[in-house]
Amino acid sequence: MFGMKRKRRRQELWCHACEHYVQFLIDLARDGNHVLNCPSCGHEHCRVVKDGVITDIRWDQRNGPRI
Repeated sequence: MFGMKRKRRRQELWCHACEHYVQFLIDLARDGNHVLNCPSCGHEHCRVVKDGVITDIRWDQRNGPRI
């Protein structure tokens, strides 16, 4: 991990399970499937990071491995 800079970004989203806005830090240096659990209710929100960017692709953890 030496020489590799962490690039974390705050993302805010609406949790439809508990009807609250929640914020997450996501590491953009790690490409792949990320699972973010709502701190209010535990609902899973899935995001894909590719080339250091959060894409608009949504995935379900049942469809592949996560980081």
